[in-house]
Amino acid sequence: MKGTGDNARGSAKGAAEAARPPPVRRAATVDASGRIALGPGAYAVAGPNFGAAEASDRAGNAAADGNNTVVADEEVVIEGFVPEPTPEELREERIRAEVEEMKRTSVALDPSAVRIVDADEGGGEAADEESEGTANEGGEGIKRYLKRPLAAVCLTVAVLLAIALAVAFGSSGGDGSEEESNDLGQSSCTIDTVPGRYEVARSIVSEITPPAVLDDAATPQARALEWIVCNDQISSALIDARDDSNGMLPNQTWGTLDGGNAGESHVLRRYILATFYYATSEDGPWNRTLSFLSGDLHECAWHENRTGRVFPWGEFDPTGVVCTDRSLGPAARPWFVMLDDAEQRIGVLNLHIRIPNNLIGPLPPEIGFLTDLSSLAFENVKGLRGTLPSTLGNLTNLNVLVLINMGPNLGGTIPASLFSLPEIGIINILVNEGVWELPDNFEPNENSKLFSLGLRSNGLKGTLPSSLAKFKSLGRLELSDNCSMDVFGELPSLQYLNLHGNKFNGTLPESLGQAEDMTVMFMGNNRIRGLLQSSMGNLGKLELLDLSHNELEGTVPASFSRLTSLQHISLQNNLDLHGPISAFEPLQNLSSLALYGNSFSGSTKGLFSGAAERQIVADFGHNNFTGDLPDALTKYASNTSECLLIVCCL
Repeated sequence: MKGTGDNARGSAKGAAEAARPPPVRRAATVDASGRIALGPGAYAVAGPNFGAAEASDRAGNAAADGNNTVVADEEVVIEGFVPEPTPEELREERIRAEVEEMKRTSVALDPSAVRIVDADEGGGEAADEESEGTANEGGEGIKRYLKRPLAAVCLTVAVLLAIALAVAFGSSGGDGSEEESNDLGQSSCTIDTVPGRYEVARSIVSEITPPAVLDDAATPQARALEWIVCNDQISSALIDARDDSNGMLPNQTWGTLDGGNAGESHVLRRYILATFYYATSEDGPWNRTLSFLSGDLHECAWHENRTGRVFPWGEFDPTGVVCTDRSLGPAARPWFVMLDDAEQRIGVLNLHIRIPNNLIGPLPPEIGFLTDLSSLAFENVKGLRGTLPSTLGNLTNLNVLVLINMGPNLGGTIPASLFSLPEIGIINILVNEGVWELPDNFEPNENSKLFSLGLRSNGLKGTLPSSLAKFKSLGRLELSDNCSMDVFGELPSLQYLNLHGNKFNGTLPESLGQAEDMTVMFMGNNRIRGLLQSSMGNLGKLELLDLSHNELEGTVPASFSRLTSLQHISLQNNLDLHGPISAFEPLQNLSSLALYGNSFSGSTKGLFSGAAERQIVADFGHNNFTGDLPDALTKYASNTSECLLIVCCL
């Protein structure tokens, strides 16, 4: 989002940046209670690179319970997050915060009258010994500083605060897991009381929202605009400091890499995020606000820190708006999560919400104007509805789009513009209840970076367009458990292919042999007919081949003897696969071979000749084999007539 004043400010900003000291990056620490403690500015997060395989595995785990139901108040839910804080924990945290505020605003006394008391003490009389040192910033636990002359007063106030908070929690009407909403709609401020500020803000947001939408006070956009002018201290301060001589707002401190540092860009970004909040609050506030609509906080602080084994953070998983110093691409070094732009420019924004959080409503088109957005990920957000807005095609920095375990009312045609984004690398729409459809045709960007396309378990409609073959960088294609797909493109860079359960009714294309980087091929449970292609012998990196439960016929090509990396083969239950399987004998890495329900014949003696101390799985049942078993299996059965299924560890 380029602000209108960026060009005019360029030279002055360059001089200011040159004079600015280098940014300070602070690492996240863990306090005595095991919670992550954050200092101001930015903090480092070292995690594994985003992996499409991890996303797919998580989606598979989500589907394991059959109905994909996620219960928000269970201690263990699909996403693997830690349990929500109990009302008692929330109350204790609030009391501690209030005591710290009293300490900060209290009259400073002689240092000799200060002692340190552990926050975990039960509130009884303090020990008499003096405590040395001070509490470490964000570090070794929370300490209270009590002035002896005021100790009784402070303790009394703390007790009163506890009672007041208990009353507040008791009157919330919920189960104790909800946070207080930041929607300050009861403020005495209205757009009529600050007309000048309103007109400036309206002129800024009208760049992306039609005036007619803003005129309807019931729309999320109109509510977000009113929040900007009435309850958003940061935006209001920028607007009120507008330079009347040129009409420009003050600069942000550093701003963002793509959006610049103009104040207008900052207001517009906060407006978009507020619109997203209101648009997805049709059934009331979110269960957890994630600090959204906190008018005194930079939007980069609108998240909660949680733990879970999810991409791309490893054990660390912030939920909400997460700002980083760079895109979540290959991890040559840790990312730095930023809470604001006070010390350095923000690289990109990431919007990650992967908890059941009472988000109900559509994704507003304004979200497509968050041009700094690098990663958009929703998981277990069952209440989103409608289609993906076509404006997502504006997100030139978007690298990752993930929708996992979503509800039945989100679906429709995936915008074709998504596939042509210059930075898009991963599109995973997995294990969802809605019905999705690929566009009739979509073209890649000239330098397409799309590596992973996952559309598994979505009730996908339509056909796979031939233009998919133009995505030369595509290394992972997952379309299993969808409806009929009729066209298979030529994808020479493909490494992982999952077409399981699609009811394909064509033949194996000769072009499969061009995918020389292929390592995994799942094509079972389809209606594939015809012959095994001899060109598949070119797949020298192939480790797993599954063509079971199809309508294949003919013999195993001799070229399969060149599949030296192959470890697992499943050809069971085909129409009429027959003849010898001698092509499998040279495969030194072969450890499982499932051939049940065919008409293969000849000897199996030469199989598994490279077997070492590893597990061997063989299923030769319902075939016409004769002779002795492989040497690796003879201690389990004496001949092939006895051998239906053998699992052994050598």
